[in-house]
Amino acid sequence: IFGEQCWPVFANEINGHVRLGYLDPGLIATVVTDPDNAEQPIGIVTTKDKRGDARRYRVIVNGPEDVFTERTQKIRETFTDGECFYFTVNDLSSASRGHSDLLPTTDWLDAYEHALFGEVERWDFLRAFVWDVTLRGATPEEVDKRSRQIAPPKPGSVRVHNDSEEWRAQSPDLGSYESANNARLFRTHIMGGLTLPEHWYGSGGDVNRATAGEMGEPTYKVISMRQKLVGYMLEEVGTYQIRQRLKALYGATPEASGDPQEYAVSVDWP
Repeated sequence: IFGEQCWPVFANEINGHVRLGYLDPGLIATVVTDPDNAEQPIGIVTTKDKRGDARRYRVIVNGPEDVFTERTQKIRETFTDGECFYFTVNDLSSASRGHSDLLPTTDWLDAYEHALFGEVERWDFLRAFVWDVTLRGATPEEVDKRSRQIAPPKPGSVRVHNDSEEWRAQSPDLGSYESANNARLFRTHIMGGLTLPEHWYGSGGDVNRATAGEMGEPTYKVISMRQKLVGYMLEEVGTYQIRQRLKALYGATPEASGDPQEYAVSVDWP
């Protein structure tokens, strides 16, 4: 939905226990990137609160600080309000912020919703009708007098008149354009952009079992790609937790042991 996640961390220096917080992306004012590597975020600056204060979080990188240049290390030292994880999706290599999966289809979803509401209103109009009363040979004064006397008949009531008065129920004719095809055009355009098969949403269309199986493959690949990203996020959090635990036990960074496998984490998906 937001295209990015920012989780401030709170680590217990005694036992290394880590708790994760959540920072609303709407409260992020600036994402500072490494001046030597635009794809690496190094700090988060929040919007100012009512007192005019902004928080500066240092983005967690599981490793020693000397992976950065001296200039970048000095910039990271200015982020003194804690550490945080920062993950993004749908961001360009030169962009510092992520974008929602729904962003490309937002306008189309809005148009589709308006179209559906328009169809509901059209159905209401099609069900509506008025009584058209014709008075043969009547003068304008007689028509005006009769119009004040007439009331819409109730269901099951009896209406009596002579042959000079004719009653007809008139319903609107708003045209019979193929709204179902238009709705499907919108729907397939939106779902196609999101690599979602039409038959996953209760619409069989021209799909049979063979084509349905083929249409699902791109969707599974996209979901698998996102699954790997979520796995990477969990591995980063787990690795940070172990590093904090080892740091609390031994009073030094785990890198001092020279064995990266000592704090390696892997996520195995089904």
